[in-house]
Amino acid sequence: MTTVCVMMSTYNGAHYLQEQIDSIEGQYNVNCKLIIRDDGSQDNTINLIKENRRRYDNIKLISGSNLGSASSFMELLHESPECDYYAFSDQDDIWDLDKLWVAIQQLSNTDECALYYCDYREIDKDGNILSSNDREKLKKLSIYELALTNNCSGCTMVFNKKLRDIIVQNKPTRMLMHDHYIYFLSVALGASIFCDSQAHISYRQHQNNVIGARIPFWKKVKLSSFGINKRIRSDCAIEVYNFYEKQLTEESKELLKKIKKHKKRELIKIFSPFEKSLKRKVILAVNVILGVY
Repeated sequence: MTTVCVMMSTYNGAHYLQEQIDSIEGQYNVNCKLIIRDDGSQDNTINLIKENRRRYDNIKLISGSNLGSASSFMELLHESPECDYYAFSDQDDIWDLDKLWVAIQQLSNTDECALYYCDYREIDKDGNILSSNDREKLKKLSIYELALTNNCSGCTMVFNKKLRDIIVQNKPTRMLMHDHYIYFLSVALGASIFCDSQAHISYRQHQNNVIGARIPFWKKVKLSSFGINKRIRSDCAIEVYNFYEKQLTEESKELLKKIKKHKKRELIKIFSPFEKSLKRKVILAVNVILGVY
């Protein structure tokens, strides 16, 4: 049976954790290895995981210091065992029982490096479905779009061993989030990308979300180019270029070289067509001119 390493990072997640573990353990027609890295929880999360280890024989627990969500997930990936496929899991979602199987059907069509991601339905803290009509239909993004934004949620992401083995060649020091980094790197490498506009997970939104579709404005400002993530997009792109230069597609190599040189007028000209509104174009120009992109 196909093996999938499911990597979950937990942090004070006891309230919703059991539902998600059960949905992973109930996955159809796959053999899951669930590795959980706790990122310094102070609630009942660790005890709950230990209880589930007695219930299920495929759970491994790693207790660590608080690294933050992105670094915790990347740590999991670097410590992951040999499997056919790899998937990230949030601690508070609920997966459809065929979530992994649907992804594998797409990924098994190629022997090359490959990444799958899908859409999600939003649910509230009680599991009620929230309206998702305001979201655009999910689509694959180009390397130019990915230099500006991301539409691939890590909790929907599944990728094959060939891609995993390339990702773990380097541990990034600068990244917005693990999902953006992996999607950006995958496209830069020319990996096969499978984008599924159907939802296969319930993505829970609540007041304690670290990152989410409905995080408050003050968190967005804190995470912006003018907050803790100053120059993080360009730093990430430069790091990808420096480490993976020989493996990149020619298109990606040319773009990353330009980001590395940071020629302001050229970057604004390159990226401006990919920003849809005048407001976004102005924000982009200001970020580039001030050197915080």
